[in-house]
Amino acid sequence: MMNVFASNPDDVAATEPLSHDTFRFNQLGYFSTGPKRALYVLTDKHDDTQLFRLLDATTGEECYRKELTKPNYWKEADDWTAIADFSDFTVPGRYRLEVPAGRLSSPFVIRDSIYGNALNAAARMYFYQRASKELLPQHAGEYARAAGHLNHAAPFHSDLNKPAGAQIATPGGWYDAGDYGKYVVNAGVTTSLLMMSYDRFGALFPDGSLNLPESGNGVSDLLDEIRYELDWLITMQDQDGGVFFKVTPLRFAPHVMPADDLSVQYVIGKSTSSTLNFAAVMAYAAYLYQSVDIEFAEQCLRRAEAAWAWALEHPDIAYTQGSGSPYYKDVQTGAYGDRQFDDEFFWARVALSLASGKEAYAIGLKHLPQAYSKPSWRHVGGLGYFAILSHSKQFADEVVQCAAQHLQIKADSILQEVENHAARIHRFGFGWGSNQDPLNAIITLSFAFKIEQLTKYISASIELMDYIFGKNAVGYCFVTGFGEKSPKYPHHRVMEADQIESPIPGFLVGGPNRGIQDRAGLEQRGIDTDVAPAKAYFDHSASYASNEVAINWNAPLVYALSFLEYYGVSADE
Repeated sequence: MMNVFASNPDDVAATEPLSHDTFRFNQLGYFSTGPKRALYVLTDKHDDTQLFRLLDATTGEECYRKELTKPNYWKEADDWTAIADFSDFTVPGRYRLEVPAGRLSSPFVIRDSIYGNALNAAARMYFYQRASKELLPQHAGEYARAAGHLNHAAPFHSDLNKPAGAQIATPGGWYDAGDYGKYVVNAGVTTSLLMMSYDRFGALFPDGSLNLPESGNGVSDLLDEIRYELDWLITMQDQDGGVFFKVTPLRFAPHVMPADDLSVQYVIGKSTSSTLNFAAVMAYAAYLYQSVDIEFAEQCLRRAEAAWAWALEHPDIAYTQGSGSPYYKDVQTGAYGDRQFDDEFFWARVALSLASGKEAYAIGLKHLPQAYSKPSWRHVGGLGYFAILSHSKQFADEVVQCAAQHLQIKADSILQEVENHAARIHRFGFGWGSNQDPLNAIITLSFAFKIEQLTKYISASIELMDYIFGKNAVGYCFVTGFGEKSPKYPHHRVMEADQIESPIPGFLVGGPNRGIQDRAGLEQRGIDTDVAPAKAYFDHSASYASNEVAINWNAPLVYALSFLEYYGVSADE
């Protein structure tokens, strides 16, 4: 039997911790109220461990003892797991979990606020992604760097049929991911979620909170950071109202610092999706910035309406590239391919209705998608739902009620999935960027909570965030610089080339990816890739499929952390 605890607290405290072999838990800690659960990973399916206890991390004294849940098989991880549930223990402090034979977790905290530092770091990620900008030591610390990719005269790709030698200035904005490209479509969902974070939780981001060059100007630091991206987006609008697709080299740049990259960055593509993303973002910005900078807000609305008009005249222009495409055959950077634009039209119409109040953009039941879907760069309809539910008084009652009903159906299915899952997460497929899936589920639950203030939505959100910070199949906290075990070698050109050992904090990596599209490169480096889907994460810079970072993954992290930092202490099981 495996149910004999060490009898001497001093012996327990001295035992070598086996944190990520024995327990997988939220390495940042747990709210004093609300759910507190960790995964106990069985040594094999015949492991008969039945008890766990909670120890004071300083004295080793027992504070709590309980039975583990009945083991379940987590198919995606190929693990047998049981749950150590200590939700009813509410005393703040620093603790360890133990199962018999002195098998311990590393220490963690229980307290009322646990995500403040992580939230600030996640939001500051965008500062470190700034293009065309020197990052000074007083803002960037040891990660200071010279400016690169100034783009004062970026040439048009020849397939745009601009006059020979034509160029535009398109500086600024955020690098999209681990590469040095800038993409309008991915900027759409990213910037929208950040603006929604401010719209609902702006008090968490006062002037000066993020230590930006703009800090001290009397404007929320989050709005200042978003403005850096908005100013770049404006440069991407053509004179006819349409919006160019991206600014990148023809092939991904070498792994050097921005100032050392000599690649020519081209203005590439023009599409319905990039134009509608621009229209939606600019319209929402017009609404949000009207109390901060009215002239800027008015400019944003004019540009949004011009983009909308172009999209109505060009409703089905998809961006394609590569050898199989009639255009942009020589381009090999991110394609962000999308051929269905109903969701973009819906989101842009909602944002324009909110910003302008014009009858031309009025939202009726006929405009609502048939079902709610969590937002991503390809599926932006959920952003329209969020705007309607956030500003319900500005939309027809029947539209608000229908949107609420659709969203709550999804939210309640997430609750059911969490309750029934061996690891207490919702169902997702461990595809590219899988870490955004539980975060987008939290956002969904946050709006269900806005509709109906039930703590079950907060409680499930807390557990889904546990996954991000360590309660997962690989025992990693997936945010750089946080937790006991977090990514050290993200696929990110700056972090690979800056000669600094520690990664920049606050970056969410993509997470387990069952496709392992980088398998060949990893196996050449002696890394075993024959793993279960939930374990297909590799902390190596060569793992672009699981260890890259991206602006659209950090945005739901910022929103979800904001929600939990704002409401998490209210959860009570």
